[in-house]
Amino acid sequence: MVNRPGRSTTKSESLPRPSYGVGRAKRAPAEERPAPAWHAVARGVALFVASFTLLNIFSELDQPMATSEFWWIDLRPCPLPAARGALSFAAVMLLCYALFPRMNAVRRSMTFATLLVLFSVCLWKAAEYYQALNQGTILSEFSVPFSLHVSAALAVVLLGARSRAGRSTYPTRDFVVGILTVAICAIGFPLAQMHCFGKTDYRRAAPLAVVFAGNDVSGDETAGAPLERVETGSELYRDEMVGRLLLTGGSKHSDVLETNVMLKRATKLGMPQSAIIVDTEGEDLASSVRSTSRILRGLGVGHVLAVSDYYSLPRIHLLYRGEGIEVHTVPAEIPALPADDWRLQLEEVSELWLHYTSGVRKTIEEWSQNVRDSNADSKS
Repeated sequence: MVNRPGRSTTKSESLPRPSYGVGRAKRAPAEERPAPAWHAVARGVALFVASFTLLNIFSELDQPMATSEFWWIDLRPCPLPAARGALSFAAVMLLCYALFPRMNAVRRSMTFATLLVLFSVCLWKAAEYYQALNQGTILSEFSVPFSLHVSAALAVVLLGARSRAGRSTYPTRDFVVGILTVAICAIGFPLAQMHCFGKTDYRRAAPLAVVFAGNDVSGDETAGAPLERVETGSELYRDEMVGRLLLTGGSKHSDVLETNVMLKRATKLGMPQSAIIVDTEGEDLASSVRSTSRILRGLGVGHVLAVSDYYSLPRIHLLYRGEGIEVHTVPAEIPALPADDWRLQLEEVSELWLHYTSGVRKTIEEWSQNVRDSNADSKS
């Protein structure tokens, strides 16, 4: 403003006019609260879920004959490539949250939306499970679907991602809590699969039922877990659910082949030998699935029922899926659990993790072999 001669500038004229909304000072952000201990639990669950998802996807890629059914978060009828892409994106978001929990508004919204979608899918699958249970399509003595366990895990991560906790004031404590959470999940998830999936009876009409030996027959034709599995298989045949039985398992105890003992038991139960196929090439669960898959492909059979103890059925399902065989599992009817049931379950936990990590281990072995070959070529 230019002052004219003889005119004094008043106080109101010398001050700048107020600007409404333009150039206004921003409000200082509220101080972040220190991260509580339970936040480390949410991050540990997120780390496990992300790692488990990536292992599942990697194992699917390593098995070109695998079917389009995802094991623990089922996105059907979504196409397989789209489902893998969506789960890979979700795993990356969870991994970023687990390692870098302090998020801006955009990443927090994306993480929360991703978790909410997965949580809704799991609840929908749980509703489908109870609908099938109510209709009698499936039977279960442990009426809690595995998808509910996944929903509970995702709910914990949702609470953690929604909070705006700052840096931890006890990083060592949170690290220990996070590692313990991952360890508990690593044991708890396979156990949940055994009890939720393994104890559910998915029997339906199929050309054939595969009955697995238990590697614990001493030669007694009246006792042993494999014989109880044979009785369940014979029941499927009598109820005309299947047309034949395929007995598998070649482990020997006291010079007695388990499948021969199972064959004798099946004939005593009234099954004709013409309706029984015996496979002796399988020395363990994985080799039994491989050998029976060759037999099934030779017979032109692509859908079977699998009969075994409940704790081994999740791995049987995964192995047959890798072979491209559609399988529905039927737990053997055991009057009383054996005294070493918990030991068998823990052994199966380790076997499941060996299966989940098989693709990663195979890739590492191939890479190591290529490095050794290149080093040998350079020296020569």
